Amino acid sequence: MKNIIYIIIAVLIFQNTYSQQNTFSKVLYSETQEGITINKAIPSIDSGYIAVGNNGLIIKTDSIGDVEWGKRFAPYIKFNSVILTNDNNFVTVGRVINNSTNNFEGLVLKVDLIGDTIWSKTIAGNDNVELTSVFQTDDDGFILTGNMSNYPNFQSLICKIDSNGNFLWTKTIIADDFRSFLYSIKQTQFGNYIIVGYIERELPSSNWEFNYILLNFSEEGDLIWSKKYFTEYNYSFFKATDFEITNSGYVILVQRGSVTALYKTNFTGEVIWNKFHQSEGVSSPGEANQNLYTTSDGGFVYSYGSREGGGIIKTDSAGNSVSTSMLELEPISVSETNNEEYTIFGNGPLFGVKNYFDVIGIIQMDSLFNDQYCTYSFNSDLLNDTVYSEAITVNLTENLSPKNTPIQISSLEILNYEGCVGRTGSIDETKNNIIEIYPNPSKGNFTIESKNYETGILTIYNLQGQKITDINIKSSKTNLNLNTVIDGMYFYHFKGSDNQVYSGKMIIKR
Repeated sequence: MKNIIYIIIAVLIFQNTYSQQNTFSKVLYSETQEGITINKAIPSIDSGYIAVGNNGLIIKTDSIGDVEWGKRFAPYIKFNSVILTNDNNFVTVGRVINNSTNNFEGLVLKVDLIGDTIWSKTIAGNDNVELTSVFQTDDDGFILTGNMSNYPNFQSLICKIDSNGNFLWTKTIIADDFRSFLYSIKQTQFGNYIIVGYIERELPSSNWEFNYILLNFSEEGDLIWSKKYFTEYNYSFFKATDFEITNSGYVILVQRGSVTALYKTNFTGEVIWNKFHQSEGVSSPGEANQNLYTTSDGGFVYSYGSREGGGIIKTDSAGNSVSTSMLELEPISVSETNNEEYTIFGNGPLFGVKNYFDVIGIIQMDSLFNDQYCTYSFNSDLLNDTVYSEAITVNLTENLSPKNTPIQISSLEILNYEGCVGRTGSIDETKNNIIEIYPNPSKGNFTIESKNYETGILTIYNLQGQKITDINIKSSKTNLNLNTVIDGMYFYHFKGSDNQVYSGKMIIKR
């Protein structure tokens, strides 16, 4: 009898724990013409999130995805990665255009919790430079990786800066006759730096060879060892995008062909195990550089996918699948909250048409991968393969220099609504539109003005491509009441009497 009581109490405690977990799905958008997309999102010290992306975008949200501030940096800035610093600020890296040389320079930017810039630095070479990852080192400085391009040549770099952004040393990496690309760097408990990425080269047969790579550097920037990894199959892609350091080696996230995989190596880079998951519903891992996150129970969680849709996989410490779910967005970053929920940031819409309007999706799931919207279950087959490694010759040069290219900063209003990113994309806005809808944004009441007294049918869609309503336009001005429709962005088609279709967007914001 006592055992039954204990079991009932345990079940009630378990249910109460997970019933208190918070789940939500939101879409962030801007009225700017190019939309908004992110390349990385991480938790902040206040339980919120910081996200960085294309077109110089930095967004700070609270714990439930509501935007606290948004900023846009120019000219032609792209942010690839961001970290939380020891003094509870943020450092982000990417690229900026130098209008004098018309080349991209690597950009390092430090901002505080309210978005004010503390310092910014750039690094330049003879080619275009783009920084891809950053990690704070034991001496409170930062170690950076990046890529350099001057087609058809592609090389990589690592760079050490102090806590104020002053450059200490840089190294250019040349890997035999390969093109090299680096995506993540971290300092180990031994003080050295581990880097992951991939190399590629065209073979005499006109096919391409792809290998993911693991590099080991000393604190002073000297190469200790370097390895490339391959299988008996020549996959169409073999790219390492992130890794986590364990007490016995490195667990590496790899995009391998059309699937993603986890590889475990020891501290000398020898493969211990590899696990990859063939997942239903997603045919391509996409171009995004996914992150790997160590969970509170010692396992791992990662996301994958493309604008076709994505998935999330939770594994144990040995890479075996524990939980899986499909996601209605292109996932970019995943992290775990203090309450053991999982938060995924990503981009949309999915299956977008030409010139679709980019938005950001946020999905927070409970620890069992439950969410009211934007997710659904799927099966993942665990597969294995034999992986080989061999040393690769890496030459180092020093041909980079610090610069101080100025940047411009402006505030950016970010709006949001509850729901999922769309599956059909947006609709191209027609130039010289004969339909004008105002006020736009509105709280729900719009006036539709038909120029030249054009008559016809106006159809309104949500971001999922679902039709909201049809309006028969019979006069020059028509009142439209959408007070029962939730806040968000909508699109319209107007088909005139001449069968010409005109399109545009409208926003409800209360």
